[in-house]
Parts: sequence; structure tokens; C-alpha cells
Amino acid sequence: MIYRIALMALFLTGCSMAPRTDFSANVDYSQFDTYQFEDSTAPRSIDAKRIETALNSQLPEKGITLSHTDEAPLMVIYRIEDERELQSFGTTVGFGYHSRNMGIGMSTPERYREVKFGRLVLEFVDTQSNQVVWQAVSTRRLTESMSPQRREAFFEREIREMLALFPPY
Repeated sequence: MIYRIALMALFLTGCSMAPRTDFSANVDYSQFDTYQFEDSTAPRSIDAKRIETALNSQLPEKGITLSHTDEAPLMVIYRIEDERELQSFGTTVGFGYHSRNMGIGMSTPERYREVKFGRLVLEFVDTQSNQVVWQAVSTRRLTESMSPQRREAFFEREIREMLALFPPY
């Protein structure tokens, strides 16, 4: 019984989906004490408000506060990138044994469907050099069928996991 529990725990640990990150190695990340969001005059979406709320609650835990002027050393840019994937279904695999004969059979997929989803991308830009110095990409999928509560929880969790990897040292 204990072996089954340990095996299940190992399996679930191996399935964690940490965000992918990239960063500039020659940047002094301790200089970033305030941030601002990318200036945009376009109306903000509902998801944008959720993302900004999550960032505003979690970045201060890293010692970085929201600036109310345009002179912050760090600009935060976020977006949801649309992705598509073809999923096949209808494939069957069979195995049989009868009277000293064995056989394996397989049929190819009969149908395909396109699945649309989004990935959260978070970028930090050094405003002095105007260069992206840190980037994180969500590995979990944001789907259109998520309820507002699930979307809010999705952004909270993803941003927390992304910021766990910042600063990179």
C-alpha cells in the first residue's frame, strides 16, 4: 500500500507543469523596485483586469511596487497567445490470442478536431535599455469554456508560478 502511495506521489510530481522562462544573464535584477504596465489607450479586456490584479497583488511580494509615474525601471507586458492543436480520435489498438496464435491490430484515426486555447506570456522590459530582460510562458492551457472563477484562479496560479522563477538568480 505504501508503495502505491509513493508511486502516485512521484507520478503527480512528475506531471507538474512549470512555466517556461528565459532571461538576460547580464542584468542586475535588484535595480527593479517599481514597475508600470505597458501604456495602452485601447480598452482593457476582462482577462487583462484579472492579470493586472494578480500582478499587483504578487509583485510586491518580490519587493517591486506599482509606480504611478512613467519613470519606473521595469515595464510589465502581458498577452494571451492563441494556439491551436489538432486532436485525433477514433484510433483503436487491439490484441488477441486464440489457439496458439497471437495478433495485434491497429486502425488509423478516423476523425480530427481543432482545439483552440491560450497561453499566458509575461515579459519584463528594462525601460532604460528598452529590452526584454525576463520572459515567462504558461504551459497550462487557458480555454474559452472556463468560468470566470476558474479564469481568475488560473491567472492567480500561473502568475504565482511564473514569479516564483523571478528574479532568475
